Amino acid sequence: MWEEAEQMLTEAMARVPQQPDLLLGLAVTATHSGKPPEVSSRYMAQLLDSHPEHPFTKEYNAKSNEFKRLTAQYQPSVAS
Repeated sequence: MWEEAEQMLTEAMARVPQQPDLLLGLAVTATHSGKPPEVSSRYMAQLLDSHPEHPFTKEYNAKSNEFKRLTAQYQPSVAS
């Protein structure tokens, strides 16, 4: 199932290169089909770098910044 979806997305990407929703779909299918994490990360990096105004990118960046802000408030309770 995931391999078939990946094939369809890849074919669509050949017709419409760098389409953000296709990049996101390829990242998801790569993860679910057991590809190495680098494959999904590459698609995500392309999406985040090439489409800063895409709704997913905006939401991803907002959540990432919020996570960084929250983790900065906490220190380990046990010295390492």
